[in-house]
Amino acid sequence: FTATPVCAMDCALFTGSSPDAGVDGYKWTFPDGSTDVNIQTKKAFDTGGIYAVNFQVSRSLDACLGDTTKMVPIHYLPDAAFIMANVVCMPGGQVNFTNQSTITGNTPASMTYAWQFGDGGTSTDATTSHVYTSKGSYPVRLIAESQQGCHDTASLVFDAFSDKPVARF
Repeated sequence: FTATPVCAMDCALFTGSSPDAGVDGYKWTFPDGSTDVNIQTKKAFDTGGIYAVNFQVSRSLDACLGDTTKMVPIHYLPDAAFIMANVVCMPGGQVNFTNQSTITGNTPASMTYAWQFGDGGTSTDATTSHVYTSKGSYPVRLIAESQQGCHDTASLVFDAFSDKPVARF
């Protein structure tokens, strides 16, 4: 049988086959105990890992069975996360964003990142900063993507602006 490798929470497509004539029964058995009796089926896995999947064929003519088990890789999802400054002084308010994204089985360096700062500004750096030209409420998004195309999004709102104190002498 074949299985499409996918990210956790996506549906993997399983397609069975047999070279033997007269095969008319099929049964998939998944690690969580669920089964399916179609020659082709879909299954979602909650988390990444390597899963043993069994495919069984049968002939009703003579009640003979045959089966095979394969180890199917399911890719881990990144866990996108970041922290940002508590407050920024205006004008010229530069906010530092620290990426805290992780992924099981890989290093964060193996991921790519897409930042959106809520004012049209973007960045693809792992950790970045951004200058806001005016006070406001800005939805900030970080999308972390693994080498396998699995992704997660973290969102926070930045709205903590303060005026710089004026110094005179």
